[in-house]
Amino acid sequence: MNPVRTPIAEERDSLINNKILRSLESWVLERKFCEDYDDLDAIARDLDISAQQLGFFCTSVIGERFFSWRKGLRMRYA
Repeated sequence: MNPVRTPIAEERDSLINNKILRSLESWVLERKFCEDYDDLDAIARDLDISAQQLGFFCTSVIGERFFSWRKGLRMRYA
């Protein structure tokens, strides 16, 4: 059963999503998607978020897994 979402929880989630979006936009503009990272945790640390937040954001907001999304960026940039 899903818990009832309060306006405070929705606002918090919106702020977190905005932070992640801004972080990813900067990450893309700086072409950091071309850099080699050891794992998702290293990328998340670079973005100042958790790996769980990054993974969830990508699947729920972007609509694909992070590494698939990054691969698409690399292909478009090449």
